[in-house]
Amino acid sequence: MKSAELFSKLSPRAVNSDIGFKITGDSPTVVWEDVLLALQGIPAGRFSFLMYAYADDDQAHHGFFAELFMDAMQDLAVHRWIIGRKNNGNYYRDVELMCRLAVEEWKGGDYQFGTQVDRANFMGVSRGTWKRRYHLVYGTILTRPTIWEAEIMKIVTDRLT
Repeated sequence: MKSAELFSKLSPRAVNSDIGFKITGDSPTVVWEDVLLALQGIPAGRFSFLMYAYADDDQAHHGFFAELFMDAMQDLAVHRWIIGRKNNGNYYRDVELMCRLAVEEWKGGDYQFGTQVDRANFMGVSRGTWKRRYHLVYGTILTRPTIWEAEIMKIVTDRLT
């Protein structure tokens, strides 16, 4: 089962008249309460990510951003990028802006800033500067929620089976 299919059941308002679905042939029907119960104990920021990306909960925006920013600041690739930029200005602001951009791009899978030019404009830099200085580290930041999603999906499927 795909994570989007499972995580779309995060809230009762996401469920229509067909309240459940089958995971496998003889498995019991999984409803939104089962999914929420299986998500017990995951970090709050990662739960905010799921609510923001899959349940269309705008209130989870800040929790998702905070988790992504803290995770990015602890990532080795981002840390190396920051060390390389220490003499070039406000690098924390740049990481913060890239995290904000990633949060906006994750909203419901609807990528508003999908092109490199749009991303460069969001950061306030030229396209060439974006490609030279920001592109690779932004890719690292943007993929963090994908890693969380895989980890959470494994936990949830283990708990539901």
